[in-house]
Amino acid sequence: MSKIMKNKFAVASIHLFRECNMSCAFCYRSKAEGTEKPLQFWKDAIPYFKELGIPQVAAGGGEPLMRPDWIKELAKKCKDNGLYFNFTTNGKMIRDVPMDTF
Repeated sequence: MSKIMKNKFAVASIHLFRECNMSCAFCYRSKAEGTEKPLQFWKDAIPYFKELGIPQVAAGGGEPLMRPDWIKELAKKCKDNGLYFNFTTNGKMIRDVPMDTF
């Protein structure tokens, strides 16, 4: 890996899916194009983020808590690779998701 490419980015922002529990008029998700990638695609990408020297993965969507199993698996994969993981949520479902998910 070229030293020029390493440590250029502080965070990898990933757009997981469009699914959401709200329909906010200002949200960009309805304008997102392309096909959604499967969970395995994102799990396979995490070692590449590490190789590039990116220390953090930030997940958004849609609403990440619509698929808590994805969040749990991605958080574990990041931890196993020494990366930080966070996600953006509207908070409406936070009480519906068991805390041991995280």
